[in-house]
Amino acid sequence: DLAAVYKHDILLLRDVDKMTQNLPRQWESLVLPLPNGLSFPIGLTYDLQGNRLFIADAVHDDTKIFALSLDSDYKVTATHAVVKDENIIVIEDMSYDPTSKHLYWIDTYAHTIFKTSIPDNFEGNDALDLE
Repeated sequence: DLAAVYKHDILLLRDVDKMTQNLPRQWESLVLPLPNGLSFPIGLTYDLQGNRLFIADAVHDDTKIFALSLDSDYKVTATHAVVKDENIIVIEDMSYDPTSKHLYWIDTYAHTIFKTSIPDNFEGNDALDLE
């Protein structure tokens, strides 16, 4: 699956790995509006097992990465603050590893790759600690 942010929408392409050079291409696309509170989304990665999107926001006051929990119809059921850190300046890219359950991102201003462990379920709205 692929996910991308375009303007103020989230585009999720399902079953991209099954695409072939034969037409018609067999995939489902879905556009989700961004939830309120996200100001300037710049990065996105998808957790297939947990059916969650992780979104980096460039200008949000205190939260830099959010998790959006989705239901089976890809409606947002909850928004959680994943990373709150005023020292993170420019998130350039993100990736989620479902095997280790780590979220990685690059801060190009600090020339650093960060990671944090992601729980199976978020409780409350507490942000996670950086590792």
